[in-house]
Amino acid sequence: MLILQPATPSAASQITVSEQAPDPAADQAVCTATRDFLDAKDQGRFEVAYAMLSGAQQTRRPRAAWDEAVRDFNRQAGQWRGSGVSWLHDPARPYPYGVVEYNGDYADLVFMCGVVIWERQQDGGWRVFREVVNAASRADAPNATPEQIAAGRRQYHCRD
Repeated sequence: MLILQPATPSAASQITVSEQAPDPAADQAVCTATRDFLDAKDQGRFEVAYAMLSGAQQTRRPRAAWDEAVRDFNRQAGQWRGSGVSWLHDPARPYPYGVVEYNGDYADLVFMCGVVIWERQQDGGWRVFREVVNAASRADAPNATPEQIAAGRRQYHCRD
């Protein structure tokens, strides 16, 4: 799992991870948002997916560059599936980040796993705070053994 870097080193020990949702609807909300986000990317509806990014994410990754990166990844075509939800509790924030992990099955990849971190908005909605995708291509590892694949998945903290 990706752990967010706190603003100050002393805050690192205060950030906690839990499986407990902050409210009954939160798990379902971030799972639904993740499905909508990843489906929009997979289906080439980039304007929909991009609109789900936080303002900070949009500033870091201008639309044209983001579209091209997603388009490149989509050329590998495959299916993703959710693998778990957890929550990052930061005492400096009023609401925890929702963390949804997923795996992908892609013909050109030995493995793929990712995480979408959701930030609660003042209006109660959710925006993508960060997305991280880890993958190994078959071109780079054409003869990967199951043990090597498992080691790569462990290196990137992929969750089954």
